Amino acid sequence: MPLREFLGWKRPLLELAADWLWQRREELPHLLVVVPTAQSGRLLREALAERGACLAPRVQTPDAFFRVPPDPQIATPLEERYAWIESLRRANSSDLPSLFPLEPVERSFTWAAGVSDQLLAVWDSLSESSKTFEDARRESPEPERWQDIARLQRSAMARLSKWGRQPRAEAKARAAMNPALPPGVGEIVIIGVPEPAPLAVLAWQKLAEEQFSTRVLIHAPADLADMFDDWGRPDPRHWTDPKAAPVPVAREQIHLTADAPELAKQVIRLCADKSSTEVTIGLCDPAFGPAIETAFGEAGWKAWNPEGEAAGRPLANLLRGIAALGRPRPPAWPEVTAILRNPLLATVPGQQDLFAALSLLDLLEKDYLPDSLPRLEEVLPRKSSHPGFVPLKKLVRQVREWQEQFASGGVWHAIQTWIQSMPADDGAEGGLYQLLSAAIPRIQLLEESARLEDPGDAVELALTGSETLRSLSGRDDSVLDLPGWLELSFEKPGLMILGGMHDGSVPDGRMDDAFLPDGVREKLELRNAKTRHARDAFLLRSFAESRPLEIVVAKVDPQGEPRRPSRLLLAASGRDLAERVKQLAGQPPAGSKRLSAWERGPWTLHFDEAAKGYLEGDRKLSPSALRDYLHCPFRFYLRRLLKWDRYEADKLEMNPRDFGNICHRAFEAMGNDETMKHTTEARELADFLIAHVDRELHWFYGSTLSLPLMVQREAAISRLQRFAEKEVEDHIAGWVIDAVEVPVGSELLPWSFEGQPVGMQIDRIDRHPSLGYRVLDYKSSARSDSPESAHLRTFSKRRRIYGNTLVTGGRSKEKVWKNVQLPLYAAYVMQRYGLTSPPAVGYVNLPATLNEIGFDMWHAFDASLLNSALEWTRGAIAALHAGVHWPPVELTSQESRIDDFADLAPDGFEAAVSGSLIEHFKATAERYDAERSAAV
Repeated sequence: MPLREFLGWKRPLLELAADWLWQRREELPHLLVVVPTAQSGRLLREALAERGACLAPRVQTPDAFFRVPPDPQIATPLEERYAWIESLRRANSSDLPSLFPLEPVERSFTWAAGVSDQLLAVWDSLSESSKTFEDARRESPEPERWQDIARLQRSAMARLSKWGRQPRAEAKARAAMNPALPPGVGEIVIIGVPEPAPLAVLAWQKLAEEQFSTRVLIHAPADLADMFDDWGRPDPRHWTDPKAAPVPVAREQIHLTADAPELAKQVIRLCADKSSTEVTIGLCDPAFGPAIETAFGEAGWKAWNPEGEAAGRPLANLLRGIAALGRPRPPAWPEVTAILRNPLLATVPGQQDLFAALSLLDLLEKDYLPDSLPRLEEVLPRKSSHPGFVPLKKLVRQVREWQEQFASGGVWHAIQTWIQSMPADDGAEGGLYQLLSAAIPRIQLLEESARLEDPGDAVELALTGSETLRSLSGRDDSVLDLPGWLELSFEKPGLMILGGMHDGSVPDGRMDDAFLPDGVREKLELRNAKTRHARDAFLLRSFAESRPLEIVVAKVDPQGEPRRPSRLLLAASGRDLAERVKQLAGQPPAGSKRLSAWERGPWTLHFDEAAKGYLEGDRKLSPSALRDYLHCPFRFYLRRLLKWDRYEADKLEMNPRDFGNICHRAFEAMGNDETMKHTTEARELADFLIAHVDRELHWFYGSTLSLPLMVQREAAISRLQRFAEKEVEDHIAGWVIDAVEVPVGSELLPWSFEGQPVGMQIDRIDRHPSLGYRVLDYKSSARSDSPESAHLRTFSKRRRIYGNTLVTGGRSKEKVWKNVQLPLYAAYVMQRYGLTSPPAVGYVNLPATLNEIGFDMWHAFDASLLNSALEWTRGAIAALHAGVHWPPVELTSQESRIDDFADLAPDGFEAAVSGSLIEHFKATAERYDAERSAAV
């Protein structure tokens, strides 16, 4: 058996281990040191080098004792995965009734790849403890299910045997049973490995049986010897018992915060007055890594997470997308646009041109909803004057070339050619190019034997194992590492801060799964929740006993999901336990009580540019601009002068504006057709309108409509049919369309209001032989709205007023104008036709509820309302000329739900903006209000 040595824990393990080895420096060349991770080995070698060691010992991780040796007869992960995929795809549903009680919708390669990955992970868990599917069947409450899995395994193994390959699990077991050591090794020293893989322990046992010298160094005092087994593993019977292993952390060392930004701030505060060499930041919960990295970057300490990001993700996504284009079934549009937006394609048109190309792609998606690459090529020439036209055309041509390469057969060769065309370094230092290159011969063999026909399937196989690769970008210029939980034992002395010590991360909550629940794991003596709890309880205590320790936890994660503090922090009893629960379940001392997915935090939108005037030059004022200004002068500035607008990501159907425009153009065609203007046949008019809508849909969205567009077409048809009935009733009543889409403010119809040029488009002007004129505006929103409610709102001190308030009758509250569209239309029509009184005004509502479709007139509209609206128009124009864009209106909760800018300032714009422009706005508004008060 091994010789155990207890190093105590008065100092960190790295110091103790380095000292122990340094005392035996003459023996170092003959020692084989085992540490838990590769990063731990690097840190240990650095510590020995600092002590002057010239010849470091060999250092390796436990998995080296059962690593699969290079052997062409042993299956690669790619081949093993493919064998399982083929077995799944070719199995009859009657063969696996318990595993698949319901037949899969489609036994596709993608489905089989996903299931095979799950089953291979289960096999790995079993085989690392020398267990089999048959062992799992005996211990599981679902033996029939495991019998099906074993049957599937035999099928996969038969395929491997047919190909002359042996399973990797068997090769690992053989390696563990017959451990081979490097030449010259005289002793194995296992340091700080609290949870080695069972196969590694098996290998060590075999060496011990052969009388090979093995030592286990344990970071704990000798009086706790009974709490560890022979190989230094913490005994769950002791370490999961709060009385035997109480949490060694005082409540003052635990800091509760609201969310990720607050957690990162607290970590920064705890680092005050320390250099990067005096502190270790442990990243317990990976979800909080970006927030901590960002916070340290802003503080001037560039941090690096050894876990890194998935290596070569843009490259792998690009490869998958191009291969999907070569499949018989066209890929979905999101897959196509993901290719065109891949950052690696910047080398095709150039970085600046890429921005223009993607801007045009956004515009084409917004206007035409392309659903395929051919459709994109069809609508692209319609924007030939756009600066992104040529670069986007280059991108599409490059993607087409790649598509042809992958679709023409010989995917292995296409991958090889494609790698050569990619940048030499995409930030994927984890070795994605090497992984792909190593996979090419295997893919070639499968293709040549006609076992792979789909290019997407071939690429998916070639990327086997890529999900575990990590990028090392940023390591060289960082000053602070963010090691994970298992790396912390070998970190330098000094303060240790554990960021995000949450349940599910420490202890790891991924041990329990659908195939191997924790109860079955215990029976099979696999690594389980209890062994993981014991491991982490020991590690926490070793940290707390050997160095200053601070722990920071959060109430919610970066996505706003609740997080619970680690159960290890509750390892107490009696009053102490009650106080800990009260502390960790309470509100953060300085945190926000509003625990949203994100909050603005300390940043502000900074504006330092010169103020822009809206009514400068020959700009015409529109009713919609006045509506925006009356709503909020600051939001008006963002939208109308800075051109800020909400981006519609992943648009799949017409938005309300698109839907309305298509209906509007049909109504315009009706108003310009002499027959339709007078028809008394509702069916004839409906057919006319529907035919026009179909032509519009074909022009914008192609001959084959997507399902959402088909649904919208049916909605439009239903509304138009009902509208035709109402329109014909008005024809019979004597109303005739006089003009449609009147371009007021154009060269042919110039118009100004008290010297201010106005630009607007009146949907429709009707005349009646005895009732005179009326002005109509089409409204196609899902819910109908009356003209009065769309133009007037109840007076509120939250908003600036630009004229007198009015009372609309009865016991109504004071009203103010929020829109002056119909009054401005009426003023123009009065002037155009020489009327002495205002024309009737109203809406043609086309809501989703068919019985609400029809003409909704503003019966109370008269000269007094018109004059009031024009007074407000004068006031708004004067304020615009004065440059008044402050203060931002504090919206009601209902208004905020539909406000395009609400997400920018969850606590209001006044607190969220800063800069010289904002100060200018404030001064201008103060001066303007003072002048108005003096005038009154």
